Amino acid sequence: MFLLISILSLIILVQNYSNAQLALQKEVLCPDYSEIDPLVECLTIDSYAELGEVIENAASGSEIILCPFVIRKVSSVETIRVNSGVTVRCARKSPNEFCTIMGLGNHLVIDSPEDTLWQGLSFRGSNDHSVYIAGEVKNSESATHTFCHTSFLENVRTKDTRGGAMMLQ
Repeated sequence: MFLLISILSLIILVQNYSNAQLALQKEVLCPDYSEIDPLVECLTIDSYAELGEVIENAASGSEIILCPFVIRKVSSVETIRVNSGVTVRCARKSPNEFCTIMGLGNHLVIDSPEDTLWQGLSFRGSNDHSVYIAGEVKNSESATHTFCHTSFLENVRTKDTRGGAMMLQ
């Protein structure tokens, strides 16, 4: 009888463990593109400065849906600083469409104590850290910064810098 109860307890324990593992596997950090509401218009971005204005002025918890673009970061424009929890998604209609930022230096500096999500972006041609996660603000170590369906191309590092694509401080 004791052996039967022990076996049943073990079966229940394994089943509960399996259900917990299944629940963890179902958690999706990177949402599917089909989840972008087709009734929400995407924002057309014409310059790096305009992209910076949109992101830096977004309220905490905002979701920014961008139309695919190719923009150049010029050295005369300040690097985009992300100080709040935002979700930035490119409304790609096909796998080869991206919201592409090209240019030297940092493309994004993220220093937020809140989670961020970046989906469908392409960072190209940086000679520094394309994305720099600073960690200078209080509680920034508790934030998660997720990059989904994102590419880092033609980013280089010099002798003095580490991580041509991404740097986590």
